[in-house]
This record gives sequence, C-alpha cells and structure tokens, in this order.
Amino acid sequence: MDPNVLFLLLAGLACPIGMGAMMWWMNRNMSAHQGHTPDDHMPASVTERLALLYERRRLLEAEIAELEAQRNALLSDESLIADEYELASREVR
Repeated sequence: MDPNVLFLLLAGLACPIGMGAMMWWMNRNMSAHQGHTPDDHMPASVTERLALLYERRRLLEAEIAELEAQRNALLSDESLIADEYELASREVR
C-alpha cells in the first residue's frame, strides 16, 4: 500500500475516532455527576431545612435590595447627565 494513501486514510479516520472518544468521555463524566443535586446536602429535619431556606431567602432579598439600589443610583446618574446635556445644549443656542 502506498504511504500517501495510508496517511490520508489515517487522517480521515482520526477526526471521527477522536470525536467518538470525546463524546464517550463527556457522557461518562456527565452521567457520574447527574445524580448529585445541590439539595442532596439538605438537612434531614424539617426544622433545619426551613431554617436553611429562610437564610437563603434573607440572602436573596439582601442581594435584590443591593441591586435595586445600584440600579436607582445609575438611573439618577443618567438623569443628571441628561439634565447637564440639556443645559449645555441650551447654552450653545
């Protein structure tokens, strides 16, 4: 067999074989992690779970309040910039 033909044959098979191996490897890793959800580490008692959920809610509400404050600050800055632009455009006229 001609070495060029052998090289082309190997080059042509390298991509599909490599892709199949990569898909198998990713599927194996995904199936290993599939059974683990974040709630697997939830406490067993109802009282502990409820306390954990209340804590998560408190943290989320604090984050929402912080983001709303940032948004309001940005909106007020934008209105100040728009007011300054309007004043500057009046002075030019």
